[in-house]
Amino acid sequence: MYGCTDKGELLGKHVLDFIAVPQRARAIENSTDSFKTGEGWKDKFTIINKAGAAFPVEITCTPIKNAGGASVGFTDIVRDISERVKNEEKLRETTCKLEVANEKLLTVGGLVRHDISNRLFALNATVHLAHKNGNTKDVLAAAAHASEEIGRTLDFSRDYEMLGQQELCFINVGAAQRLKRLMHEFYAGIFDG
Repeated sequence: MYGCTDKGELLGKHVLDFIAVPQRARAIENSTDSFKTGEGWKDKFTIINKAGAAFPVEITCTPIKNAGGASVGFTDIVRDISERVKNEEKLRETTCKLEVANEKLLTVGGLVRHDISNRLFALNATVHLAHKNGNTKDVLAAAAHASEEIGRTLDFSRDYEMLGQQELCFINVGAAQRLKRLMHEFYAGIFDG
């Protein structure tokens, strides 16, 4: 872990010799508290190996007690936690992405429900008034308008949901507009006929 080839390189060295300088005071404080309480401790530190490279470790420190129960020293277990730290970072990134996705879903879901509810309210009001006045032409016009607006709302929600999910690519806007116009004319012909 430290890059030593012989145990002689480690004999006589204190664990603090390997801990990054800015973190040594915390390790000393943990040990001092442990002497006072007689309890062990566990903490994370950055260790500097023989080559000067830094890596994260977890140190578990257990007091060594004499026959009278007083602490006289420590046994330290040092574990390399590089992989765990990488996995925790990946988990944080994934959690962040999930939070963003959830926020998008909540936002779009709320907007879609609100917009569709408004369209249906307008349609129901028109149907009620048309029924009262005996005018079915207004009902059909309101139904067509509400259907078109609801379709646009659902298209928006689908497009918003896909933001950031697809690779960027070239879109021929003119062809897309022609296709949209043809589809609109096709569906208008079905409902008019």
